[in-house]
Amino acid sequence: MQTKKLLYIDMDDVLCDYSSAYQVIKDERPEIEFPQSVPGFFENLKPITNAINSFLELAGRFDVHILSAPSVFNPLCYTEKRIWVEKHLGFELTH
Repeated sequence: MQTKKLLYIDMDDVLCDYSSAYQVIKDERPEIEFPQSVPGFFENLKPITNAINSFLELAGRFDVHILSAPSVFNPLCYTEKRIWVEKHLGFELTH
């Protein structure tokens, strides 16, 4: 039995559109120094076009894991990123 090769994929600006969400908050609320600190920021990021399908295709060929650093400015980041993964990629990938 052949083992699948391991592949790590980032979330921010790879699977989800971090930069656009960051800029929207900076434009709408310039007083917020760290837009990623707003509750719900990570949970509500939009998937990048074709990223979900590409991820699922890669998951069929590789042992895929998401590797993403948490924001030090948002203590909810850990949970919000997990919720994003479950919502867009399914519960199976959260554990």
